[in-house]
This record gives sequence, structure tokens and C-alpha cells, in this order.
Amino acid sequence: MQEIIPDTPTTFDSSLDSSNPLISKALKFIREKGLSCLPREKIYIGGSDIIFNGIVNAPLKAQKDAFLEAHKDYIDLQVIVSGTESFGLKNVHECKDVRTAYNPEKDVVFFNDAYSKIVTLTSGKVILLPPESAHAPQIGEGSVLKGVFKIKALKQ
Repeated sequence: MQEIIPDTPTTFDSSLDSSNPLISKALKFIREKGLSCLPREKIYIGGSDIIFNGIVNAPLKAQKDAFLEAHKDYIDLQVIVSGTESFGLKNVHECKDVRTAYNPEKDVVFFNDAYSKIVTLTSGKVILLPPESAHAPQIGEGSVLKGVFKIKALKQ
């Protein structure tokens, strides 16, 4: 088993897994469906613990237009089916300049802070973004075919 590491672009393969049972379940879903056969519609896996928002053709934007976002209740597991997408990243505890206050219904807060680093994902890569990871997705040119899993964060 290869443990998925937060904030690190990782090639999806059959050995990728997690000690978190909900993340493991989402990875199993990808393995069973196959990257190219993931559904386009929103589905719930195991109730509301795992929400797959469906495969979308997401438009990309310039870095200056991509603001950091963070979540409290859900972990993002993002998978690139086709294309290239960059993400700005920063530890949420280092974010000080709130752009839009936390919205509990949408589980999101936005920040104006600069990124600490930028990572790039290509086709067949996944990235795990836990609540402590503020992230600015969809940076690049053109569009990317991707899917986003929202996985209930296990409270410590």
C-alpha cells in the first residue's frame, strides 16, 4: 500500500490507499470505476460522508484570479482525468487576510493571502487537501477534466 500524502500530487494506481477509512473508500471507488469511467453526475457514497461532485470540464484561470479557499468539515480529494491544473497551497493557520468569511452551508472560506507553493497535476494524478490546507484550484490555461470528492473530515 502506498499512503496518499496531503498536498502532494500523486499518480493514481491500484496501490494508493489511506489509513483514513473514508479516504480509502473514495480511492476504492476510483479503482473500481476507472478514471475514464467516473460518473458525470453528483453521487453520495455511504450517505453524506463521501460526496463525489461528478466529472466536470473546469475552466482554468490566471494565478492572479485564483484565491485560496479552505474547508472545515470536508477533505477534498481531487482527481485529474485529462489536462493539467495547478494549485496554490498554504497552511490555513498561516492565512490572515480573509476575502470571504466562512460559509457553513457551503463549508468554505476564501483568503487573499499569497500561496506558500504551487503544485501542478496532470492526467491521472490526485491530490488530497485536508482542512488545514488552503488551496487555490483551477490555475492554468484552457480547461481540465476533473472530479472532486468531498470526504467528511474525521474529528480528532
